[in-house]
Formats: sequence, structure tokens, C-alpha cells
Amino acid sequence: MNSPRAMATLFLFAAGIIIGAGTQWLTSAAPAQNPYASLPPAAEPQSSADVATAIRTDDARALSRLVSNQDLLNKLHSSLDPIISVSDVKWLGAADRNGMTLSAYVVRGRDQQGNKIIRGFVLSVQHGEVVGVN
Repeated sequence: MNSPRAMATLFLFAAGIIIGAGTQWLTSAAPAQNPYASLPPAAEPQSSADVATAIRTDDARALSRLVSNQDLLNKLHSSLDPIISVSDVKWLGAADRNGMTLSAYVVRGRDQQGNKIIRGFVLSVQHGEVVGVN
């Protein structure tokens, strides 16, 4: 194949790619609007921050004082299972709706075999008390 013919083939190929990409960009529709309204962000509630601190410091006495409902303690335990040694608890954010604040956390720790584990949970806070665990 001679050099001018090869150059013409490469030019035609490049022009086709550019024209195709331009046509795709011009004819693509904008992404659809999110049909779900987002909740306004909120500050971290003190009661859920205290629960996170009790988990981080492995303070069972403080945790039982902060979350007095045994069912909620069981739900919290099952959301953290199989972590037996907590190394970090990180607050991800909170959202408020009609006086109910949902506060999300991620817990990093290790299981019985020493494997690193990451678990998440959400605390529901109402009137300054933890009333739910998801």
C-alpha cells in the first residue's frame, strides 16, 4: 500500500470517529430528573454521637444507658455482627424529616479470625433519644 493511500485511509477513519462522537453528543438527551425528593441534611444528633462513642470505646455500660430498649440493643448487635473488635466508627451524615433524624455510621473492625470487617447502621433519633436501629 502506498503512503498517500494509507494517509487517506487513516484520515477517513479519524474523521468518522470525530463525526460519530459529535453526532452522539448532539443527539443525546439529558439525564432524567430524580423523581424522589431528597431530605435536607442535618447535624449529627448528640444522642447518636454518644452511641457511636460508646461503640468505639467498647463501653457496654454507657451503651446500655443510652439505648435502654433491649430490642434496639439486639438490633444494633445484629447490625454489627460479626465485628468483635471495633477500630473506628465514622459518621456519614444525617437527614431530618418531621422531627425524626436518621444518622448513618460505618464501623470498621475485626472478626474472631482477625479479618477486617466493615459494617454500617442507621440510628433513628427523635426528641433527643435513639428510637430505632436499621
